[in-house]
Amino acid sequence: MENKFLLLAFVSVIVVAGVNFVANFFYLYWTVWWFDNVTHFLGGLSMGLLWFWIFNKFFSFTEAPKLKSIIFIVLILVLAVGIGWEIFEYIFDIANLGGGETYWQDTSRDLAADTLGAIAASLIIFKKKLHD
Repeated sequence: MENKFLLLAFVSVIVVAGVNFVANFFYLYWTVWWFDNVTHFLGGLSMGLLWFWIFNKFFSFTEAPKLKSIIFIVLILVLAVGIGWEIFEYIFDIANLGGGETYWQDTSRDLAADTLGAIAASLIIFKKKLHD
């Protein structure tokens, strides 16, 4: 089961890297207003799967109450990584703001997409754990 988590996390990271490469190559972050949301969702999904793999590597969470606690912790960790990324964007002024959008609107939307990605990772893991 450990290898399945790692494979899922690895594939999702490769997908995020590929999507980011294509987005930068074709200027999608600047020409498609919603594309940043997709990348943040996939990033949240990837980080969520990676955190679940780390927890699964060091802790056993076969019981539902323990799994629910870990899901909560993973959501918090993904949000912490997302906040770190938003601070990085702010410091280096790389946020793509358009159409009168403020930095705080962009950040709120990005963090919401990160969280939704982490929730999707949680659902995937919860479903896999229930079927094993």
